[in-house]
Amino acid sequence: MVNITAKLTPGIAVENIKEHYATIDGTDTNYTRVTTKLQDYGKSGHLLVFVDGEPKPENIDGSGITERPEPGPKGVDEANDKAWRKYNRMEVKIMRAIVGLGLQMNNMEALNIRFSSKAGCGMCPCSPGFIVEVDGMYLGGKALYITVG
Repeated sequence: MVNITAKLTPGIAVENIKEHYATIDGTDTNYTRVTTKLQDYGKSGHLLVFVDGEPKPENIDGSGITERPEPGPKGVDEANDKAWRKYNRMEVKIMRAIVGLGLQMNNMEALNIRFSSKAGCGMCPCSPGFIVEVDGMYLGGKALYITVG
């Protein structure tokens, strides 16, 4: 199984937008731009973190995934369902590593990072993301947007 880790190289910071460059293990790129933006977001009691542009599992060496599974209805093809579960678990693992980078870029330490398909909305899976409890800070009503690439 691949170990998803990354190393940061400082970049720029303008107001609440921070930009760094990261080396993500297993990817074919040496440096990837990682940008974060912290802003107000609804009335959640925790920090919400949304990731965009993360490397896909099929592009990570050692992930055991060479291609995205075929789309299809759930429950019809058990082998395809199993391939999707593996693919989705790897996607969350990659995003979780990137969330760690984004928090590090903003001098935050997470006590708990939980993925939720309903993080932004709460009613439907329209805005998946992470619900994060940050050590020593109350960041309810805030969202951290992390863009990779």
